[in-house]
Amino acid sequence: MSRADSEFLAEPPAGSKIVFKRNEGVHGTFFIARGGRSLPDLIGIAVAVCWIALVAWASWNAVQAGGWLVLVCAPFWMVGVVVVHQILRSVTEEQKIVLHPDHLEIVKNSAVGTTREAIGYGDVEDVGMEKDIPLNPTATFRFMNRTRKDGAVKRAVPRLVIRYRARKVFVAEHVSESEMEWLSAALGQALQKRGRS
Repeated sequence: MSRADSEFLAEPPAGSKIVFKRNEGVHGTFFIARGGRSLPDLIGIAVAVCWIALVAWASWNAVQAGGWLVLVCAPFWMVGVVVVHQILRSVTEEQKIVLHPDHLEIVKNSAVGTTREAIGYGDVEDVGMEKDIPLNPTATFRFMNRTRKDGAVKRAVPRLVIRYRARKVFVAEHVSESEMEWLSAALGQALQKRGRS
């Protein structure tokens, strides 16, 4: 990378959760620290615990009344499990964007699992900000503080997206908008340096 790129990459916004490091064998890695336990996360955890407790109580009563009534509780158990899964992922997820010589790799590691996605530099169509409505209910709740404007709540929130081969990958979901903009510009510079127009 040129000196200008290095200087730009060395200066994320103050207090940023994003760190860029050069690694041996690869061109560098963006480390994005876990989201942590914010007030929306704690509220989400409390709601999930109350939901699971209520469904457990209803299931117990259904068993007492007649075993087949437990089937009525099954969808509520599924909703509870999905919400707990999303909250655990949201609170514990760390991300890496690794710049290899011929592709970038996005690694998302959390308490509920790890996902890896390799994208060739030539396949990347665009890296930028997009107004989007997150499908994850905990993400929507977390973004509420960013969506208020003039007392009204707007549903779409800014998110950093990498588009390739008619697909979208959202990254750095739990950082501030200024950090997303910085990462978008830094990734754009890195992609240009590696020959993508």
